[in-house]
Amino acid sequence: MKRSGFTLIEMMIAISILAMISVFLYKAIAQLDHSNKFYGQKLQNITDSQKMLNLFYLDLSLVRYNSMNVDTQDKEFDHLYFQTSNSIHNRIEPYIAYVIQEKRLYRIESSIKLSYPILSDSEIVMDDLGVVENFRLYATKTHFLIYLKQPTKEEILIKVRKLNER
Repeated sequence: MKRSGFTLIEMMIAISILAMISVFLYKAIAQLDHSNKFYGQKLQNITDSQKMLNLFYLDLSLVRYNSMNVDTQDKEFDHLYFQTSNSIHNRIEPYIAYVIQEKRLYRIESSIKLSYPILSDSEIVMDDLGVVENFRLYATKTHFLIYLKQPTKEEILIKVRKLNER
């Protein structure tokens, strides 16, 4: 007698093999998704830090001669006021302030000269650079040294040469 179909045992074996393969594939996909999220977050942190380093570098290397004013009233934070030729908001020769409010670092760009306290008006654009624990600027005749400590990221120490010195 000739058979034309599968027996019940053959079908159960095929279904159980398919189920085991499905479980292994699901675990592999779940692990891949987890690692993608982990490395995506790491890449985002690196990208954010790199953008901040570039911003510091461009602002401070292109600072106008004798325009830097550093307010060192706080033990952990410095407030910076200066004029630069670097603008991220399409201003010509903007005035920049780096200030700390409630442990957040802000970069303020304006067409008019800034001083403390900064008055809110339509001439300023404020960028939030994140939470900081410590922000210091050390200046020499030819260089700036910035120290920045954030709670969840590595400490940043950047040396910037002044390009607009006479």
